Amino acid sequence: MPIEREPSKIFAMPDGHYDATRMDDFQVIAERQRVMATLAALTDQYRELNQEINRRESLKWMLAR
Repeated sequence: MPIEREPSKIFAMPDGHYDATRMDDFQVIAERQRVMATLAALTDQYRELNQEINRRESLKWMLAR
C-alpha cells in the first residue's frame, strides 16, 4: 500500500527560485518530474509553432537572416 503524504511544498527563495536543498527526496523527485513534463510540453509547442511559421508564407520574412 502506498504511503500517503501531504502535498509537497517547494521552498521559495526571495528571488522567486526554489531551494532544492531544502526539499526531501520525494519533493525533489516530484519537482524533477514536473519540470521534465513542462519542458516536454513546451518543446512540443515550440516545434509546432516553428512548423506553422514555416508553413505560412506571410511569416517567411521573420526567418530571413
